[in-house]
Amino acid sequence: MDERLVDHIERTAEICRGRLSMAARGRRVEASARETLAGAVELPGYCFEPPAEGYGRHLLYRCPEQGFVVIALTWPGGIGTPIHDHGTWGVVAVHTGRVETVDYLRQDDGTNECHANLLELRHREFAPGQVVASMPPHDDVHLIRNAVPDAVSVTIHTYGADLKACRVFNVETGRVDVKQLRYHTEYARA
Repeated sequence: MDERLVDHIERTAEICRGRLSMAARGRRVEASARETLAGAVELPGYCFEPPAEGYGRHLLYRCPEQGFVVIALTWPGGIGTPIHDHGTWGVVAVHTGRVETVDYLRQDDGTNECHANLLELRHREFAPGQVVASMPPHDDVHLIRNAVPDAVSVTIHTYGADLKACRVFNVETGRVDVKQLRYHTEYARA
């Protein structure tokens, strides 16, 4: 595993051991990602292979004590996620290509688990070496997609928890569903 990725993992573990709010942890992990993941981190070759459909999720590290994960996502040209949230802090470092995020504001109070009223806030595009974070509860609903129509993009994500599912939002209908998530590959190094 690339030394810069190991440094980020060790720094993230130290941050997560501290008594910090979720937002404070996320911001410190974001700073770590800017420092250690902004360069050309070496990733396994399978992280660059597009999956048969959708985008690829590759587990690089799962922390057994603090529960955070580091994963690489492989984005074929033009592919992205539905509008979703994580329920925990998330930090994304762009490794290869370019990605676009679209952020949304939830305008309802969240008491109806099956319905949400979303307002589109902003579109942003990120290039290699750039880092973006999402922090619940106010900065968590978003989508991410490859901004390059004819090439693969790769991102490195650090999440405060091992995400097995996320909520998916339909802007037109207001419907909220749960989507199960899986890894395409798991690098079992703890």
